[in-house]
Amino acid sequence: YGIPFYGDVSGNLFMSALYENNISLFNCYITNAIKCCPDNNDLKSYYGKNALDLECVKKLKSELEYILDINHLNTVYAVGVTAHFMLSKILDSKYIIKKIYHPAFYVRTGISYAYPQYLREQLSLETK
Repeated sequence: YGIPFYGDVSGNLFMSALYENNISLFNCYITNAIKCCPDNNDLKSYYGKNALDLECVKKLKSELEYILDINHLNTVYAVGVTAHFMLSKILDSKYIIKKIYHPAFYVRTGISYAYPQYLREQLSLETK
């Protein structure tokens, strides 16, 4: 679909964790770290220099910097290893990139129930 965290178990877990923590999609910006999908979804092919030359990665850099600058923000939360790797490569050092576990990790390990609390702690949110 081209929509991050949509239509699968980990996406449903992520969206429900946002909801449980009173995070509205109107108050945050969620995007894929790489907006163009590699052949066979082979993300390992993007771990080289060639990923930084992709037009979709250059557009993402501009898009993120614009959003962060107009909102006077300097912290980005990277959901998963791939997102953290890419954001660390494309964003300037003036931005703080915090890596958080991808919800798929919680799904695979059978502890999905713990993800909303984990997300709350990582985002330093107050409990309800």
